[in-house]
Amino acid sequence: QSPNRSGSLPAVVRKYWKDGGRIGRKPFEQVVPVLKKKTAAAVNQLASDERFKKALRSAAITAEMKAAQNEIAIAKYLRPAMKVCTQMGFASPLTLAVVYDSVTHGSWEYLAGRVHLPAKSEGEGTHIEKSWITDYVRLRHRWLTDIRRLKITNYRTKFFLDQIAISNWDLNLPMTVHGFRLTEHMFP
Repeated sequence: QSPNRSGSLPAVVRKYWKDGGRIGRKPFEQVVPVLKKKTAAAVNQLASDERFKKALRSAAITAEMKAAQNEIAIAKYLRPAMKVCTQMGFASPLTLAVVYDSVTHGSWEYLAGRVHLPAKSEGEGTHIEKSWITDYVRLRHRWLTDIRRLKITNYRTKFFLDQIAISNWDLNLPMTVHGFRLTEHMFP
């Protein structure tokens, strides 16, 4: 899925400009009307605009763009994911990662409503969380795999299923995420 289809890219560009970002300003200004659209035609137009893509890559290394991306990601995706986890009484890092990934990727509300949340009994919170998230990730994996244009993204749910299989609910390191090895020494 294109970042523009989520509606985040215009917000990131606006924040980048507000914070003084200069690199790529002209190409960005020229595509503002297209950035505001979420249609397939708009996404395809931006995807084929080499000048825009070059400007975006150049701006990506600046402190202003990194800050803009982080601020928008936190506001639009992480905070809502944290709110969902709190409302559902879920607490594990793996659960937050699953919800965050789904909110970011755009399938959370659609699929979450299809997984039954059992009534919570005293002392069963963790069991219910693990059971529900496992069912949710399995459903999402089937859904991603069955949709041709989304099948290439099922590595996301494959990773979560692998972590569930080894009971890594705390996301303990080391681990490999989409071919990239994460270790303790990477995070001071």
